[in-house]
Amino acid sequence: MLVKAILLGLWGGFCMFDGKAWHFGFQKPLLAGAGAAIISGDMTQGIIIAATLELMWLGTNNVGVYTPPDIIAGSIIGVAMGVLSGGGVATGIAVAMPSALLVQQLNIVAQTANIGLAHRADTIAEEGDLFSNKIGLLHWTGGLFIALTRIVPIFLVVLFGVPMIDTVLSFIPQNVLDGLTVASKLVSAVGFAMLLRMLLQKKSWVFLLIGYVLFSYLNMPTLGIAMLGIVIAYFYDLLITTKEKAEEKPTFVVTNDEKEEYDL
Repeated sequence: MLVKAILLGLWGGFCMFDGKAWHFGFQKPLLAGAGAAIISGDMTQGIIIAATLELMWLGTNNVGVYTPPDIIAGSIIGVAMGVLSGGGVATGIAVAMPSALLVQQLNIVAQTANIGLAHRADTIAEEGDLFSNKIGLLHWTGGLFIALTRIVPIFLVVLFGVPMIDTVLSFIPQNVLDGLTVASKLVSAVGFAMLLRMLLQKKSWVFLLIGYVLFSYLNMPTLGIAMLGIVIAYFYDLLITTKEKAEEKPTFVVTNDEKEEYDL
């Protein structure tokens, strides 16, 4: 368990750096959870938990200075706990949410501490010391602070949390666990609702209705709906662009004065 806890903690730090610098997508619950599933030893169950968390957190984004719940740590801990304890999706979701909220607070503390590093970097720049590696070292130090807010909680929860969760699960009645399993299947609807709340407009609700009809009544596969959506989006964008260009064309209006000037 110690080795898995260390690897999962390091994986959380890597996913954090990916979200800040490289943007390969490992900061998303599905890919972060996939890595956690490989380390935990059950790829199938881990992907199921990760996909559920991905749907749940579809609408989670940074807006302004708001720091959202940390979906990286939540996904890794949720997948690890669900797989290693044998509790499945219900356990994964039950552990993922409080873990994400905890790391959210730790992340705020780390970002606050990094303000001092930013001021120090400003001082170095004002002194003209631009060719040394001091500013770069400050950047990496700040990144390390933020990475530790993922590495340490993931390591501790996985190392000490699995035995505790096994003990707790043994005391929970089976009907309660069944209820949590059913509730976990409804969680994805919350993610879609959060996403639609940001994206859905009066002019676009009809496309949601079209997708629903194609999937529910015409049994069209998801890939087919996605490809059709790309085609519709292309022609819709073409129509809007053509309309905007037509409205931007200058119009020349001949006034009565101009008519009289050239009147022969």
